Amino acid sequence: MHRFEKHIGQAKQVMAEGPGEICYASADWVKAAEALLPEVASSMSDDLKGLDNYVLCIVAHNAPIWLRVGSKLAFGIRVSNGEASLFEGEPDDCDFKIEGDHSILSNLSRIVKHDETGREVGARYTRQTRLVTTPGVELPPAVKKLNEALHQKMAEKTYPRYVFMTPEWAGLARIMISAGAKRNAADLKEVSFIFSEEMYGGPAWAFPDGESGGFWVRCDQGTVTIGSGVLPAELGPADTYTIAPWMVVTPLGRTVNAVMTDEEKEEQAQYIKSAFSKDLGMERVRVTQHSGDPMPAALVKSFGDLHDELSKRTAGPAASDYDASLPEAWDVPAFDRDPDYDKSWLLYDSVNIYGEAL
Repeated sequence: MHRFEKHIGQAKQVMAEGPGEICYASADWVKAAEALLPEVASSMSDDLKGLDNYVLCIVAHNAPIWLRVGSKLAFGIRVSNGEASLFEGEPDDCDFKIEGDHSILSNLSRIVKHDETGREVGARYTRQTRLVTTPGVELPPAVKKLNEALHQKMAEKTYPRYVFMTPEWAGLARIMISAGAKRNAADLKEVSFIFSEEMYGGPAWAFPDGESGGFWVRCDQGTVTIGSGVLPAELGPADTYTIAPWMVVTPLGRTVNAVMTDEEKEEQAQYIKSAFSKDLGMERVRVTQHSGDPMPAALVKSFGDLHDELSKRTAGPAASDYDASLPEAWDVPAFDRDPDYDKSWLLYDSVNIYGEAL
C-alpha cells in the first residue's frame, strides 16, 4: 500500500468527483463562473451592500502552455452596492490579491467539503505553493464568502492538475478509461490484453518512498481493471510494457498534441529521438511487447484521446527544477512549458506533493 494512501483517500473524500471540464482561470472558466455568479451573489446581497467598487484579484502563475496565454492567468470579482461581477485579467485597482501556482490553485478550487478533513487537505496543498496575498490587508468576510461559494459551484467543472504518473494522476486515467470501456463494453467482451507503463527514478518530492510511478490496464474478456504504479507480478507480464526514467518522459506527458505548433512538433520529434536513443549515457525509454500483438482496436477506442486529456490535467514541475545535478540533456524542452515558467511558485525543494517536509 502507498504510504500516503490515507492522504490520497482524504483528498478524494473532500474534492469534486470526475476529471473536470475546464482549465482553472481560463477564459472558458471565467465565462462559466460568470453565469453562476448572479445566483451566488443574490444569496448574500445584504452582506455585500456595504462594499463600493471592491476588487478581489486571483493570479495563477505557471499556466499550462497549451492554453497559449503566457505564464499566468488572472481573474477577479468586483463588488459594488450589493452586486458582483466577474472579469478576466489583473487590473491595477485590486484591493486584495491572491497569487499562487496554477496547479495548486486548481486543486484547491476543487475542494467541496470544508470540514476538518477538507481543511487538512487544503492545508497540504497550500504548503506546496508560495501563496502571496496583499500585505497588511484583510479580505472582507462577505467577499471571502462569495469567492468560496463561487469556487464551490465551479469545483466539479474545474480540471485538477496532478504531477505526472503519481497515484492521483493515475486516478484520472482510471476515470477516463473506465468511461471509455463502459461505452465500448460489447466490443471488449472478446478482448484479453494488459497494458502497463512504469516510470522509475522520479524525484523524492513526487515519489517519497522511491517507488515507481505509472499505471496499468487489464482487460479480461470485457472486465477492465485499472491500477496505479507497477503492474502486480501476479497479473503480468504485460502485452505492452513501457519503462523509462520519469524525468525523461515527463515533458512528453504534458503535450497536448492537438494544439501544438509545427515548430513544437519538430522539437518534440527531436526530443523523442533522443529519449529512445542510447547516446546520452543514461537509461532511456524502452517498450516491449510480450504478446507481439498491438493493442486491440476496441481497447484503443476505450482509451480515446487519453494522452491529450491527461496532459491538460498534468502539473508543470520538472525534476531539474529542484536538482541541479541532473544531466543537462534532459532539461525542460521549450515545447513543454512557457519560457516565463517560474519554479519558485512551487516549494518542492522543501515539501513533497502531500505537503510533508522532505
